[in-house]
Amino acid sequence: MGNIRKLLGYFLKMNPLSDDEYRKEHGEPHIHVFLGNINLGKIFINTLEVEGNIPKKVQRAVKYFISNNKQKLLEMWNKQNIKRIKK
Repeated sequence: MGNIRKLLGYFLKMNPLSDDEYRKEHGEPHIHVFLGNINLGKIFINTLEVEGNIPKKVQRAVKYFISNNKQKLLEMWNKQNIKRIKK
């Protein structure tokens, strides 16, 4: 998975999916939240819905990050060009 950003000690990652069919089956655009190598869950880019066991403080920070970078994140998801976002 490609690292997008580190927030509050947690890593935000997006999984590069090369196959269009698999990407459709993979679901709506989302970001995975990791603590070290443990995947705590994901937050959906369009709805900000949370799946998994992500601490509330981290959820708020990630939702804020998504809100401020929504277009970039959706472009990365659609083009599968995963890269770090600095701010």
